[in-house]
Amino acid sequence: MKTGFDKPFMKKSNYFSFLYLLFFLPSMFSCTKEETGPAKSIPSQLKQDDRSASDETNQIILDITDFIGYKIGKNESSYILPCGILRVDSATVNSNNKKIYNLFYDDKIICNKKVKKGYVSIQLKKGNSYGEKDAECSVTFKDFNVKITNTEQTISINGTVTLTNVSGGYYWQTAQPIGTALYKDSAQTTLTGKLSIKHTSGEVREKSYFQKRTWKSTGGWIGMSMRLSGISEPVFKGSSVKNVIESSKTLIGYNDYIIFMKEDYLWKSYGDTKAGPYILVSGHSCIKTDIKLALNTGPETIDIEAGYRYTGSDIPTPKRVKNSSSNAFKIYYPLSENIDEVIYQYY
Repeated sequence: MKTGFDKPFMKKSNYFSFLYLLFFLPSMFSCTKEETGPAKSIPSQLKQDDRSASDETNQIILDITDFIGYKIGKNESSYILPCGILRVDSATVNSNNKKIYNLFYDDKIICNKKVKKGYVSIQLKKGNSYGEKDAECSVTFKDFNVKITNTEQTISINGTVTLTNVSGGYYWQTAQPIGTALYKDSAQTTLTGKLSIKHTSGEVREKSYFQKRTWKSTGGWIGMSMRLSGISEPVFKGSSVKNVIESSKTLIGYNDYIIFMKEDYLWKSYGDTKAGPYILVSGHSCIKTDIKLALNTGPETIDIEAGYRYTGSDIPTPKRVKNSSSNAFKIYYPLSENIDEVIYQYY
């Protein structure tokens, strides 16, 4: 197994480009091979990738989950809209006589070096309320644009996904005192559907999502956790694959890929309010692709393990800690039958 650090950036090859193209998890912006620590920047031609669209979709879904839970479900009068949302229009109703909530984002508001423009529409499609067990709502992106201010890279999102309240209730209820009327042991939602993503280059890709999010708490916000798992079992290149969370084609090369979970990703809260911070402490995902790597004939599987800690002195190998100090992924793939290439990457 090859490990270690010596060079500031990975050499460019089909695989390394592919690796950048596929990473979808939040804040995966840097990667190293043979270096004293994960790099803090990447070559400019690699700054936009397939992961960027999934990052933005995930953030909007979290915004919507928060809005549904607090503004619609709890009707909290002091509720503050998530960053980027200027106003909400709920003056119209759908065919089921349920309010349509349009969340308008303002491109004059900068959030984490990004600006967003357009709106997202939420409609209750099944059930009498959003908090009802198995209630379904549609989430529609309409000419929704995101621009990274320091690179001018943009993506445009269109399409509709379905958010289903599998458990009933709202995620904030799991942080309520145990034994009280509002307390819930856990809250689960699923996200399914397909979105069309247009990149800066003009290339368009469709992404399909099959995700489940589970919130639980061992006591208040400080004990809150959120787990991401897959809910699809497709056949990929002749073999059935379980726990798939996403499928699409790569931005460069137009190659098929799927992402599946060997171990659910787990975020834990280390703060006493809903703001967290939440830290990814464990999990193991895999990317299966039809790209042929090194000496192998493909299809190939790339493993991504969370929960590693790099401190600047963990040479040659960062430690897997699975706690609040976790800040890096271990990523490995086969070079040949008995040799793996290993790299580490900051969250």
